[in-house]
Amino acid sequence: MEFLSGVSFLMNEREIHEINKYCNSSSLLVITETGILLRVHCPFTVEVIRNVEAFSVGDLLTVIQVKMDRNLTLVYIINNKGYYYYNFILLL
Repeated sequence: MEFLSGVSFLMNEREIHEINKYCNSSSLLVITETGILLRVHCPFTVEVIRNVEAFSVGDLLTVIQVKMDRNLTLVYIINNKGYYYYNFILLL
């Protein structure tokens, strides 16, 4: 993927407000492999795909809340601590 130099990929306040109309910290919008849009409500189960802290690959964990960091990267709240989404796979 090629990135355009000088182009900002950060969202402004209006764009964030627009997204927040449809998203919240108790659910997640996902697109399935067949292209169907689903809302997954917390709590939901994820599988660890990268060792992170005390979790090992294959562990099944419960996400109690979803958040975004300052760079708009999705964070799963597990055991009251935040972990980046890319360490896990969502189990539907």
